Amino acid sequence: PSGGAGVAGVPLLMYVLLNIYNGKHNLLNWLWLIFYPFYSNLIFSGVFIVAFLFLYFFVKMIKSREINFKIIFAFFIVTILSVLIECRLFSFVLLEGYESGRLDGFTEKVYNYKGVIGNAFHTLIWGQYHYHTIAFPIVVGVAIITVVLVKSSRMKIIKILIVNYLLVVASVIFYWDKLSFLNSIEIFSSFQFRLIALSPFLWYWLFSFSIKEWIFKEKRFLFITYLVLGLNLSLMMFYVGNKNFYGSVFSENAFYNTYFAQENNDFLSFNEYYKVDEFNKIKKEIPIKTKVVCLGIEPEIAQFNGYYTLGGYYPLYSEKHENLVLDLLGKEKDKMEVQNMGSRCYLSCLDIIDEKKEINKLELDFEKIKKLGYNYIFVDRIIKGNENLRRLENIEGNVFVYEILK
Repeated sequence: PSGGAGVAGVPLLMYVLLNIYNGKHNLLNWLWLIFYPFYSNLIFSGVFIVAFLFLYFFVKMIKSREINFKIIFAFFIVTILSVLIECRLFSFVLLEGYESGRLDGFTEKVYNYKGVIGNAFHTLIWGQYHYHTIAFPIVVGVAIITVVLVKSSRMKIIKILIVNYLLVVASVIFYWDKLSFLNSIEIFSSFQFRLIALSPFLWYWLFSFSIKEWIFKEKRFLFITYLVLGLNLSLMMFYVGNKNFYGSVFSENAFYNTYFAQENNDFLSFNEYYKVDEFNKIKKEIPIKTKVVCLGIEPEIAQFNGYYTLGGYYPLYSEKHENLVLDLLGKEKDKMEVQNMGSRCYLSCLDIIDEKKEINKLELDFEKIKKLGYNYIFVDRIIKGNENLRRLENIEGNVFVYEILK
């Protein structure tokens, strides 16, 4: 799942913390608590998830007028482990005067108040591709019915409204840093307040409140309970007519396309995606740990198979590294009109961007690439008309290998 357990694992994290808070602190609860930071990302979602959950339990302690040292210790463990795991990030930012080259690609587009509110509303209902909620229409519909029709105690309705409020706040703050006047302030332009990471958890927390309020109270609604849960589960598995407002589908249809529409070439098995068979052939000719350049192939695929790559998909990297990659693009930089690298800080060319079947007259800076120790190019299509490259004809498959001559 997107972000590992950073999003998908939050309900289980909440369950574990509730157990610890209520004195049910068995070994499995503590093991999951320790595991969570290792399979989540502090910047992607962790800092917002942990802060929100701590606030929730802090309010519970105030209401009970009793300090729960076990829950405080639990948050201490999660915080310390998260910081230790992200030690390189803290070292870069706090000790080395780190300047990220990724910022340039994310600070050009700004919104006014109307843009912020509109985008926040769309994100709230349809989700964002990092934090896809699948809340519409089942979860949203059940929540609205609950708030409008259920006659319950004031406190329970307030809880539901609070969760709604938090969802709105999370969505608005996600876009707050893109307001024109805030964008000029360094901290807002360099850090995204991704409270929208809470959205999937809060929507389904609200969903559970709703189910409890208007379905579980009377046995006559039991059939409706199973129907609603079944419909929502089907929606999650098949994503019929569901996508976020960017129009992004990514892997959201993975279950359907894997088991029911296997002719869809966009959905591959693990070994197919990482091209294990092709790279087993390549390893017979080029040893692992060789430094290579990838074109049309995600560098992470070569990394998985044991090769060192020039660049990759980086959530954070230095401005110095970005300038290096831009320099190595050679004339391809002007042909592609590239000014910054965004998240994909690796080499490419115009023919790949234009989805041409072959690459003609590849104009990377081969001399500088070779001086850095990169002697081979792994590419997903034929390269023609380049005297700087020699194809290794004895390597067959969908990954073509070229040796850089000069």
